[in-house]
Amino acid sequence: MIFDPKVGLGLSDRFASRQAPTPEDARAWCRVAEAAHDDEQKIVLRLGGIMEAMPEPMDLSQRMEPERLIASCRFAAENALGMGFDGVELDGSAGTVTDLLLNPETNRRADRYGGPLIQRLNFLDELVEVLVRACGGDRVGARLAPFTMRCAAGEALATVTAALQILRDREVAYVHFTDVPAIGFERAMLQPLPVGADRLRSAYPGTLMASGAHTLASATTLIESRWADAICFKVWPPPREPILRRAGPVS
Repeated sequence: MIFDPKVGLGLSDRFASRQAPTPEDARAWCRVAEAAHDDEQKIVLRLGGIMEAMPEPMDLSQRMEPERLIASCRFAAENALGMGFDGVELDGSAGTVTDLLLNPETNRRADRYGGPLIQRLNFLDELVEVLVRACGGDRVGARLAPFTMRCAAGEALATVTAALQILRDREVAYVHFTDVPAIGFERAMLQPLPVGADRLRSAYPGTLMASGAHTLASATTLIESRWADAICFKVWPPPREPILRRAGPVS
């Protein structure tokens, strides 16, 4: 189970907060983790709120301090493990700071976090390194949106492939592709990277999860193709009896 709280765990200020959670917050997050464990499930916390983009993404060079954000993510991850979560998921989906720094169309920085691809990867690499050191690679996952990156298809493919190589080398527990279309496996892979899906999968041979507007049938197609190892379904509020346990062995 992946839990996305949006607030709490020291993330009240999306760019700089390092405030410890209140006792009330801590008890609430502990209860969330305990409920998952009572259902014999693992639960990871998505580091979502802290990675959300600012209102003017083109102003990344003016208002975002990568080192400070990395420190805040580590602080949040350590809080999550201390409250009983089994791991954390770095959110690099569309519109997050990670996504905007990877994307040449939105990253206009002139320092070591901007410019050529090798420098645009620095933020992701440094952040993952810190999280792996703090939590252990088997407790860190990463969420990316390779099919909705808003730049030229060739540039997107090269960028995401390079990012996956970093995640592979850092030995994270899994990669989660979001916004994978659910219109049939073959057609889904044609949007918007016409020949990129196999290359992406080759770049990351580890555990790959996919999410999107999936039905049980489209999820089964992805699993049977062996392109994905698991499918995520958005469920809110989380049911006491996990929905996928009832649906069958797709996930």
